[in-house]
Amino acid sequence: CACIMAGLGAYPVRSEPRPGQGPTKLETLLDENRGSDQEEGDAPVEIVNFETVHNIDEWGADFVPSMREALRCWNMTVQHWLVMVVYKRFPVRSLRTTMVMLVSSIWHGVHPGYYLSLGSVPLCLMVEDFYRRLIRSRLSDSGKSFYDWVSWFVRMRWFDYLGMGFLLLRVDATLTYWSSVFFVGHLSLAVFYLIGLAVIKPVVGRVWKEKEN
Repeated sequence: CACIMAGLGAYPVRSEPRPGQGPTKLETLLDENRGSDQEEGDAPVEIVNFETVHNIDEWGADFVPSMREALRCWNMTVQHWLVMVVYKRFPVRSLRTTMVMLVSSIWHGVHPGYYLSLGSVPLCLMVEDFYRRLIRSRLSDSGKSFYDWVSWFVRMRWFDYLGMGFLLLRVDATLTYWSSVFFVGHLSLAVFYLIGLAVIKPVVGRVWKEKEN
């Protein structure tokens, strides 16, 4: 709000600005007359927006079906910086997401709860991506819609569980809460992944193979 009130982050709509990045079509800014609603002799009227400093997609954060999509809807300007500076530059590809979560934890502050919660996110993404490749990619449109509703419910429960680290902040308080619910969030990830590998993947592979034949 402070940036918007100060007029910072305002760019012409025709330049298609994105959160944290700014204009994606810089060439349109070189043409002063293009996109201006004006008559000869009048001052140009330029339509602008503040998408560059748009930091939270409230609807997306609550209602997109996957954890990965939800994360992209929160702190969007910071997300852009993390992607460009940390994710794309870290040399070990398999650890890029983990490093992003580590730097994000440092950005949030020194409380251990941030590190416990964000450090668990890569596990959520691993299981989520596994099931999206294994099941969702092979479903019909109606099947994908049903899958997305189930996925949304599950990822909101993960948010509930992991979010306690942000509320309790301390290691002992966070672990005490998680232990009181038998670490259900972390255990569910292990159970989902093992069931997927041992049961669902072979069954889906066999059914898909029979369907192709």
